[in-house]
Amino acid sequence: MNIKYFLIPLSLLLWLNVFSQSAEEIKNNRKEYIYGEGVGSTVQLADRQALSELVSQISVTVESDFTHEVIEEGQSSGKSSFHDRVLSVVNTYSNATLNSTERLIVNDEPDARVLRYIRRSDISKIFNQRKQRINDFIEESIKYCEKAQIADALKYYYWSLLLLRSHPDANSLTLENNPSHPLLINWIPAQINDIFSNLTLSVKNWKQESNYFSADLQIHYKGIPVRNFDYSWFDGRDWGAVVSAKDGAGFVEYPGNIQPESIKIKAEYMFGGEARADKELEQVMAATNPVPFRNALFIVGQAASKPSDEPNSSSSVVLPSSTGTLSVVTEVKPYEEVIKKVATALETNNLAPVKSLFTPEGYLMMTQLSGYGKAKVLSSSSLKALKSKDRTMVRSLRMAFSFNDNKRFVEDLVFTFNDQKKIESIAFGLNQTALSDILNKEAWPVEQRMTIVSFLENYKTAYALKRLDYLESVFSDKALIIVGSYLKVNPTPENRFQNKVLRYNQMTKTEYLKNLESSFKSKEYINIEFEDNEIRKAMSKNGAGDIYGIQIKQNYYSSNYGDAGYLYLQVEFPNPDTPVIYVRTWKPEKNPDGSIDGISDF
Repeated sequence: MNIKYFLIPLSLLLWLNVFSQSAEEIKNNRKEYIYGEGVGSTVQLADRQALSELVSQISVTVESDFTHEVIEEGQSSGKSSFHDRVLSVVNTYSNATLNSTERLIVNDEPDARVLRYIRRSDISKIFNQRKQRINDFIEESIKYCEKAQIADALKYYYWSLLLLRSHPDANSLTLENNPSHPLLINWIPAQINDIFSNLTLSVKNWKQESNYFSADLQIHYKGIPVRNFDYSWFDGRDWGAVVSAKDGAGFVEYPGNIQPESIKIKAEYMFGGEARADKELEQVMAATNPVPFRNALFIVGQAASKPSDEPNSSSSVVLPSSTGTLSVVTEVKPYEEVIKKVATALETNNLAPVKSLFTPEGYLMMTQLSGYGKAKVLSSSSLKALKSKDRTMVRSLRMAFSFNDNKRFVEDLVFTFNDQKKIESIAFGLNQTALSDILNKEAWPVEQRMTIVSFLENYKTAYALKRLDYLESVFSDKALIIVGSYLKVNPTPENRFQNKVLRYNQMTKTEYLKNLESSFKSKEYINIEFEDNEIRKAMSKNGAGDIYGIQIKQNYYSSNYGDAGYLYLQVEFPNPDTPVIYVRTWKPEKNPDGSIDGISDF
């Protein structure tokens, strides 16, 4: 018995000695390893200290590579200040790939001692993931520029620049490792400035309200209306809330009774609020100095601000020609009068006088819309109407909605009237490009195209107005709902620097709606924009109606979260009023082969 009790602690001592020697070997081999050591009452505390020490050692190792930061620091800042800057930048990796470094528990609890270490030859692997993100952001920006999505292009260019400045090889990286390409540290700012140089802003249609002046703002990129553009203006005292312009249309407002001689407008390009949804990006933004772009400031003078009766070209809506059961309504005056009353009710938040203009369902939507921020009418001069059987769709009342976090969205409202000329539904219209993508599918009957337009507009509006009742009605009880999301994982010996994988979570309709309800409660607002529509059609198995597979890029904005991803909806229309969604999938990225889910997959 005594021998047995003696052998156990001896074997334990031998086991500890092996690892203790291994730790000493690592610590003594500074030519090959960088390490950090930590102690604590628990392994977790000791590991946290070891990782912090390792980060500090890595920052010393790569400090000389951050020469792009030296210039900005200036000679008077001192060596310790610069070291602290580099350390804070390298720390942005600590919650990502640095957690994938090797760990050795030298002593266990309660006197834990942990060693974190990495081979010097592997240091570059720590930064590879960020280099890939830089290139991914640049690719997105190039595509967005081609589509005149200027807010998105500026955002991803600027974010790529920040990530680049957090990389030790910032002064040598080129696009996709192409040595003949200009250095990114110079090329990215040049692309941002090129966007600014190709923007044209003009102001017209000044209107004097009770205690302020307002005017329409038109924004073009290379001569075409921008699909999106975020900006603010100086009202004489301070910069106002950021406005998200749509289809080339925005607005400005000035307090008081004096019309300004010129307008100072600043393009938004940092998008710090949206960066909060990405912890890595948020940390980089906090650790690096902002990069100012003087060309983001525009001065718009009176020469471009004369009042005009000419309709805003960027807000024009091209509807299909009259055909089949559809006809373009040439006399929109009766509908204009009703919509102007509705617009006034939204601006004053006094709905009682217009209740009789709605059906019960329509008035419920009106009350939900009245809670969607503070409303302001921008334009009602370009209303167009399309009649189908006993319904008339009237587009587009352009409005702005303001929220408490200093965010404003421009939206086009679409009203559907029944045969009694009462409003039975209200929706946020698709942007011009998304609308044209669908209406230009001339191989399909125009009625089918308009049915898809109405469905997508009602779908995006349901999220904005938090209409769980509508979403509950359109999802099949047996709907297949799949949401892709990134999951942090422990690294494997084969890939020590992979810290996340894409996980697919399948939900029932009940689970999905329950999650949505919780999400809706936590957000002041939700705003969704669609782009890159691809639609395929197939016959349903039971012959009840056509099935459409809708592939679409979705940009999602909210008061506390934002993302972009690829949405697939498989929808059947037994009749135009009762769409049924059988499949909904969402992924943050395309599949490895560049595809997204489609009708052939289900």
